[in-house]
Amino acid sequence: MDSDEDFELVLAPGEGLEADSMSLRKVESVMESTRSLKWAEGNEHIDLQRFSLALMPAHSMPEEKVSELGVRWSLAIERCVGVHDKAAIRQRLTVMIQRGCPDSYRGQAWRALTGTEVVLSQDTQVMMSWAGLQPDEVRGQARKIRSPPTFDGPYQLDLLPLSEEGKDATNRVLAAVGMARPDMVPFCPQLPHLVALSLIYMGERAACHIADSIMPPPQDKDLNSGTAAALSNYQVLASEHLLDVMLTALHLKLKQCCPKLMKNMEQLEVSAELIVEAWIKSLFVGHAPLQVSIRAVDVLLCQGLKGLVQYCIGVFWLLQEHLVICLSGEGLKQVLARRLSELYRTEDIMQASIESGSRGKVQVADVDAEVGSLHLHDHDDDEAAHTRNLVYYLPLINPKSEILGEQDIELVWSWLPTRLRVRDGSVVFTSKRDGYNLHQLYTLCQKHFAGGKCQKNSAAPGECLLILRTQGRIIGCFLSDWPRIGAESNLGTGESFVFSIRPTEAKHAWEPGAPSIFMQCRPDSLSIGGSAISIDRYMEKCVSNTSETFGNQGSLFRDPNCEKEDEFQELEIGAVELIAIH
Repeated sequence: MDSDEDFELVLAPGEGLEADSMSLRKVESVMESTRSLKWAEGNEHIDLQRFSLALMPAHSMPEEKVSELGVRWSLAIERCVGVHDKAAIRQRLTVMIQRGCPDSYRGQAWRALTGTEVVLSQDTQVMMSWAGLQPDEVRGQARKIRSPPTFDGPYQLDLLPLSEEGKDATNRVLAAVGMARPDMVPFCPQLPHLVALSLIYMGERAACHIADSIMPPPQDKDLNSGTAAALSNYQVLASEHLLDVMLTALHLKLKQCCPKLMKNMEQLEVSAELIVEAWIKSLFVGHAPLQVSIRAVDVLLCQGLKGLVQYCIGVFWLLQEHLVICLSGEGLKQVLARRLSELYRTEDIMQASIESGSRGKVQVADVDAEVGSLHLHDHDDDEAAHTRNLVYYLPLINPKSEILGEQDIELVWSWLPTRLRVRDGSVVFTSKRDGYNLHQLYTLCQKHFAGGKCQKNSAAPGECLLILRTQGRIIGCFLSDWPRIGAESNLGTGESFVFSIRPTEAKHAWEPGAPSIFMQCRPDSLSIGGSAISIDRYMEKCVSNTSETFGNQGSLFRDPNCEKEDEFQELEIGAVELIAIH
């Protein structure tokens, strides 16, 4: 896109199709099959039958018109099969999306627009994380996510037509994206509602594919420095910089096409940008009827963030006659909220988007020149606050751990490799049940890991946690292989790490170039990281010192903020557990 290109919603020419091969009954049957998804159901806020019809280009249409619409979409979807160029598909469907997509074809349309109708790959990190949340031989049901990531966005699933199963499916998709793409967790506010809306029209796997496909690459340079010309390329809001660009474009465009409205809002000290920011982040969920949100997703997936800006401008264009006469800021906000909540005819918004687009021209270069000058919102640079805990599924430990509490489990699981954060645990050895004997620990590990009790579908049969408690202090390690005698002198890989939970929370991981002495198993001792953790034959004492392998300074038992490096190097053991991860 050239710098002098108009920042408008560009519509491609349409095609004429004959409408004699599809009956209204067939269209309705497709709609009914869509509505039969187990997590798409009406609730006190939503009447599915009503919004299905309202999403058509008109509330009431003759049978021949509905039939014609079905034919057009059926042929359009068929023509997308085998096309791997997502941009070409988006361009091909632009006019049809603008005119309106029947509810019965929306799932197929969204998959086509995101490139997931062609191929559903299972080898991406997101899809592998999602697969780990599905039922397996150990658990007969899918994982239930405890606290899904919200990606710094609104999370109002109760306002959407989802059953409890649908909400659980939404949470699993969000958790899968959060674990595989932690770079998106600090800011991708549209994702929760976008996933939930997708599940109205498709299964959980397909919705996860859509979420995966619209994520920008991890090293996308335009995310934090892109121009207005780049907005069309993004199908989801994934950075605060892009939000700034969108709101700047909206500000300049509203001044061109709705000058009286903007003047009145400025006089009343009402910020159109802050209002639209809430609309953009939520995809209108909680602000407008469901069909407005659905149509917003249509535009977002087809036209990108640029189209969503024009969609929001269309709302103001449509309601401006009611807003310019308001005499107070609060009154204007109330009128806008009420009128928007009654806005069921989404075709009116689409028409207003086109009409407002023809009134006044805003150049891409003008938008780029103004970005950052409006101070639209504060940026939150504390990424660590968003990404500290990326475990959204509370694992089941069987039997219950005698050392780790619920918060301890959450903390330790957040340190595990991503693929293991959705796995459960089994207590293989506990000193309370099995006694304080290293030989017994080796024996039970051999029986569990090599005796057929480790499930075939485990992520890596052998990964485990060794936990020690003494005098109110808890330390431990994650081992990428299980303890045993008779193996090579050094077991494990660089994924292994040591940690302390109390008195301080700290993880010490191996770094490339450091010694690779991860675990050494002998009849009379078990050593982790050379000298990070060492247990004697009868588990009477644990010695912990500085480890060159893991980089911890001094004992893992000590508090580095108030205790000397040579303190607490040797303590009597109170309890020991080994937990297998499967």
